[in-house]
Amino acid sequence: MPGPLAAGGADKIPSIEVSGILGATSDYVYRGVSLRDEAPTPFAYISAKLGTVYLDGFLIGAELGNDALGRGLGTIEADVTLGVRPRIEAVEFNLGARYTAYPNGRDLIAGTLEKAERDFIEPFAGATVHVTEQLSFGGTLYWTPDYFYETGRVVTVEGHVGLVLPSCGALSSKLTAFGGRAKSEQPFVVSPGDSYVYYNVGVEAQVERMLFDFRYWSTDVDGFRLFDPRFVVSAGVAF
Repeated sequence: MPGPLAAGGADKIPSIEVSGILGATSDYVYRGVSLRDEAPTPFAYISAKLGTVYLDGFLIGAELGNDALGRGLGTIEADVTLGVRPRIEAVEFNLGARYTAYPNGRDLIAGTLEKAERDFIEPFAGATVHVTEQLSFGGTLYWTPDYFYETGRVVTVEGHVGLVLPSCGALSSKLTAFGGRAKSEQPFVVSPGDSYVYYNVGVEAQVERMLFDFRYWSTDVDGFRLFDPRFVVSAGVAF
């Protein structure tokens, strides 16, 4: 992301740094699963940072399905993340919690008229090791006390690696890969069983304020369309 905009005068230390992205993606994929029913959607992201403390907001289209009468249950997801990123030598920690909500959604289980809370909170703890200026790797543990539809505990462990590629004129890029395993307390919550493995690999690119992401996703779940392998293209403008 380009240099953030500082809020406040130069005499105020520390200052609040604000940045964001407006863009679109060919599919909203969350941990290997299409949450947009394989359809394009716009998105908006904004981040405010004060020292090591940050507050992020993310808004994107989602497909929540229909109730038993065929009425739509909602089409928007909103995430708010509050965290802290302290750094000790080459290790950057990331501790916080994310609140996931559905602003225009109705608290009904898809295909039924049974009520259940959709919103949930997910605390997390992670760390990234910056081996060099180009190479980094790390992992994050996500713990959800009561997941989507009040379905109980979900634990997700995810690892990641990033490699900054040589620049080419105004083009800068980075190769990134993520892989994880999500496991639910109850069966048929995160997957057809009680757990599944997902991964992705792709390239993040930037030309001035234009951002691009080309990414391949896959899971170890067979026979369910929304878990199928897919190639996702995203683009946005940073501010």
